[in-house]
Amino acid sequence: MKTIFLPLFLFISMSLVSCKKETTVQVIFKVKNFSGKTDIGRAYSIDSNEYKILFSNFEYIDTKGKAKRVKDIFLLKNDNNSFSFNAPNGNYTSFRFFLGLDKKTNNTQPNSYPASHPLSVENSLYWDMLKYRFIVLEGKIDNSSTIDQLPSMPFSMHLGADTLYTKIPVTNEIFRHTNTIQITIDLQKLFVLDKDVFEIAHFSNHSEAYQIADAIAIKNSLINGITINQ
Repeated sequence: MKTIFLPLFLFISMSLVSCKKETTVQVIFKVKNFSGKTDIGRAYSIDSNEYKILFSNFEYIDTKGKAKRVKDIFLLKNDNNSFSFNAPNGNYTSFRFFLGLDKKTNNTQPNSYPASHPLSVENSLYWDMLKYRFIVLEGKIDNSSTIDQLPSMPFSMHLGADTLYTKIPVTNEIFRHTNTIQITIDLQKLFVLDKDVFEIAHFSNHSEAYQIADAIAIKNSLINGITINQ
């Protein structure tokens, strides 16, 4: 039998490649202010057991602008607030994710997904009139003229539609220097349309055509209030 000796530098190089460990990144969502007051002091409460917020397309972006996807869809709800993935190898300059679904995915049907999938029938996110709802929550609001009562008027926000699909960037300093990305969502920001004179339309919004402008304003306020790793 012939004995084969590899050059020392080649043996070391092969060892380094074979022993390289993948970096696991954990994404954790924190949701705050299920109860509180709007900017004008109106009391509200949100059911912390029933809320759902849909995110998608978690991606690394390289120096040429090409995206490497690490997570397709994540449904944030009371019993599901985190996930992990293996960071891809390569030279990446940024990281991003999106609220809601892109147009192609938003046109799929829930019965085409297995029960365990976020978009399946099991999660009740789909309406024929709206397609998938990106934000689903129920609550109560103080509807008194004096704005000094406990919240008692029911309201619901079921926000969807292709126009609400929005990119959320993560700064380079965060995604490059930590293996944990904490995304904090402030529900108080949902009440951006509140005014001195109570209008239930400023709180109950189901993204019908006439409500889209208000839905966009609510969505923008929520996203602008998101903090990452703070």
